[in-house]
Amino acid sequence: MCGIAGIFSFNGRPLKNLKSRIYKMTKMLRHRGPDQEGIFISNDNLCAIGNTRLAITDPNYKMKLPLISRNKNNILTYNGEIFNYEYLRKYLISKGVAFKTKTDTEVLLEGLTLEGLSFLSKADGMWAFGLYNKRKKELILSRDLLGERHLFYSISDGVLYFASEPLPIIHELKKKDLKIDDESVINAMLFNGCAPGKSLIKNIKRLLPGRNIIAKINKNPTEILFKKLHPEKWFDFFSKKPNEKKIFETFNNILSESLALRTPKDIPYISALSGGIDSAIVSLYMSKFGKKKTDTIFLNSFGNIYTDKMTEQQAMRITSSKLHTSNREIEFNHEENIKNFLKESKNSFDGLFDCSFIVYRQLANAIRKDGKKVIFMSDALDESLGGYLNDYDSWKKDTYFTSRKTQLFIFRILSKSRYARSILRKIGMTKFIINYPNFRRFNFSPIHSFGDPDFISKIVHEKKIKDLFLTTFGTIDNIYDDVVKELDFTQKMSLSYLTKSVPDWFNLRSDKGFFGSSIECRLPFQDPKLVEFLIGVPPSLRFAKKKTKVFARNVVNNFISPKVAHKQKAGVPFSTKNLKSYENKLQIEDTLRNSEIFDYFPFKKNVKNIILDPKYGFNKFWWTFYCLSRTMDNLKEIRDS
Repeated sequence: MCGIAGIFSFNGRPLKNLKSRIYKMTKMLRHRGPDQEGIFISNDNLCAIGNTRLAITDPNYKMKLPLISRNKNNILTYNGEIFNYEYLRKYLISKGVAFKTKTDTEVLLEGLTLEGLSFLSKADGMWAFGLYNKRKKELILSRDLLGERHLFYSISDGVLYFASEPLPIIHELKKKDLKIDDESVINAMLFNGCAPGKSLIKNIKRLLPGRNIIAKINKNPTEILFKKLHPEKWFDFFSKKPNEKKIFETFNNILSESLALRTPKDIPYISALSGGIDSAIVSLYMSKFGKKKTDTIFLNSFGNIYTDKMTEQQAMRITSSKLHTSNREIEFNHEENIKNFLKESKNSFDGLFDCSFIVYRQLANAIRKDGKKVIFMSDALDESLGGYLNDYDSWKKDTYFTSRKTQLFIFRILSKSRYARSILRKIGMTKFIINYPNFRRFNFSPIHSFGDPDFISKIVHEKKIKDLFLTTFGTIDNIYDDVVKELDFTQKMSLSYLTKSVPDWFNLRSDKGFFGSSIECRLPFQDPKLVEFLIGVPPSLRFAKKKTKVFARNVVNNFISPKVAHKQKAGVPFSTKNLKSYENKLQIEDTLRNSEIFDYFPFKKNVKNIILDPKYGFNKFWWTFYCLSRTMDNLKEIRDS
């Protein structure tokens, strides 16, 4: 894990004070890479690049950052890891490339120097990088296919700015470019985060996953798609209706190979182990089905909030015992949480407003004290296989209407009327409401859907909400039109999750949690080969009798314990329901009462009293508004300075 930053004047005008500016940007990213840092400034003052390093591969080698190619022409600032770098290193050596280090960074740099962007098709990894070509005066930005790494950028007055986080860019932009985006505020209420490709600041974008930006001298930067998911690779396999044993054999081969590549060879690591299915499967494979001693860590739940017959802690201990892991249990440190909430709430420029990032921060702080740098997490298996009850409900709803065309027609008509929708809710028929009835392309409500549009329209002008869903979560991009027609509803949900929510919501949450404390998070369930395969899994291995992700449960049932496999899903051990106990120390209500955000943003007039009165139900948005208020105050301070 590292931090990257840069400035490029593609209009050809030399930039002033480049050294101090890029140094300041880089300094803001030291928490992402505390082991090394460095800057590069071109002789013509058109480009400056900064890089901080968390040393994972060849950790004892102290290389000059950012790395410069053997031919002295290309400069790379890089965040991530190429997991198959050893294979690619041998390949490049066979092509005549000589290496100074054993790092994946040098492999990526020399591969790009030798073969250009086509080299990315050979790379199995996660990344966000900037590559500057001194001779061509060309800057290339890139983000990996599943968006495990983030890259924010802004274009202003012929200059391209980029960084791993928005704050370094904010300090570079002029006052006219530092405006909070109204649509992002509304999206935060709809989905607990900004739409894919956006941030809270109107002029700061996020590079979409699987995309590159190419910026050349005297030309406007262009964004291009370099790779997308190809679940159609598995159409023939699943069309033959393989039995579950055959499906597991294929799953086993892909995941075993994936984890072998993703396991660090030069430093110690640890795996998060909750009481759930997903982390149990990661530990199952990391321990080689209990044959290898591995380290795991468990963060005990806040106030033991779960009501299932078996607690998360009990389920975790069964898994740990079965797999012989060396497990460490830690408790929530609430004072530490308060400090982190105060710090991060005023830095919500990235557009994430979900408070459960605090779970990852606690894990990060704990393992950092133990001298570890890498943690394995299980994000994306739920999204690949349908792990949420609301996904089950969406599937049942689709199944109902698919076989009842008359009812579909009637409820589509009713769903167009706000009054009719309110009646359906009052008489307990909410599940028959058709979301966005005028929109005939695929859409559904992902797990992080936060506020209903009708509810939000009580405080926000309805015309502001209209059509936002066309480009946000729960939809599928047009680039997959050729594939979508071959997928059933459950597979479409997976594709939407993996191309929208996973890259630009879940991965942003883990970024905010882990990378803020110098810990790299590895996500084996986000191997593109694996998710392409899992998208093809049939509904019968996803849902059955209110059970979700049936296939994953069966794996845990067969290799760990039926008790763990069939335990009720608990979710993260901290959410907005726990914030009540923190409200006084964080001064949430007082902050909102004195805030000006309800005057500046797309709210109706005089809504503050409605929002602050719990009887109207808007207190579910208090954390979002609290972060928005503190971030706006922080932005004012930055602008004034």
